[in-house]
Amino acid sequence: MPNSQDFAVIIGIKDYVALQPLTAPGTDALLFADWLKSTSGGDLPPDNCKLILSSTDPLLPLQDQVDQAFQDIFDAISASDIKPRRLYFYFNGHGLGINTNETALVLPKWTYDFRDYALSSSRYKQHLVDKGLFAEIFIFLDCCRNRIAGVEGAKPYFSNARPATASATTSTFVFSATEFESSAFEVTNNLQPGSPQANGLFTTSLLSGLKGGACDTSKGNRITAEGLRDFISSDLPALAAKKNLVQVPRYDAQNTTGDVTICESRVAQLVSVTITFKNPNQQVKLEDPNLGELHQGDSSTPFTILLQPGRYYISLSDDSGIQKIIVPSDQTQFTYEY
Repeated sequence: MPNSQDFAVIIGIKDYVALQPLTAPGTDALLFADWLKSTSGGDLPPDNCKLILSSTDPLLPLQDQVDQAFQDIFDAISASDIKPRRLYFYFNGHGLGINTNETALVLPKWTYDFRDYALSSSRYKQHLVDKGLFAEIFIFLDCCRNRIAGVEGAKPYFSNARPATASATTSTFVFSATEFESSAFEVTNNLQPGSPQANGLFTTSLLSGLKGGACDTSKGNRITAEGLRDFISSDLPALAAKKNLVQVPRYDAQNTTGDVTICESRVAQLVSVTITFKNPNQQVKLEDPNLGELHQGDSSTPFTILLQPGRYYISLSDDSGIQKIIVPSDQTQFTYEY
């Protein structure tokens, strides 16, 4: 049965008036929405997911559109007999660091004159907690946290006269792509020759973890908040280092009691994977999620290997050519071309 008691607001903003346009937010927001709606992922009903993507004509979204998406969820809950469990809030776009615990989530109309035309991450979190509707609130922020003086970010238009009684037991989990006063990066992944695609490093790591990389086999193949934290903390810096970049994620959990299960992993503990190569007579290597070498051999012969859930890297042994990322799940056959 779908998780009809779970809801989500997903925002991807690539278009800006005064800041450099981005490439990845729209694609990444759609990928995260796909995971949320997948039966092997969040398993949310599509109507429970509010997706907001930016546009240039007209220039959207405005804050009103974001707040209306949340209000639509509140109204749907009020009109039903569903007891809500969890809210996911995902943002991908430009961000500005306010302090170590707060980020301004920049909207398209932001300029140096309208420097507060951004959403305050901490104010939105607190207002969502004050509603008292959700037992758990997961917030994922794929954005920079560099600082510009005077930026505070706006609070939401929705609010309660006073915090709901149930808000005292709401648990919050905030996954930030990077540390305060640091950048988050989007990179081009040449996963298919001639068809480059830009993705945020944080979202790439996040989805890899949610799709099995963060699976804790000692806990019945569960993916938990702490397991996801540990996976991203290891995987994301390694992804960045592959691109000669530095990116260290941040995690903050409040009012929690024990480790919370995000989803049950549908990935088997070990998956038999076969990798074939289009070009023979080359030395090729397979690396594990921590960039340790698992196997090296001649590309004239396919690799067949048992792999645990996670992200793996295929490349020429001398690191030339295209690096391909594979994530074993339902797909177990991969082809590498360089």
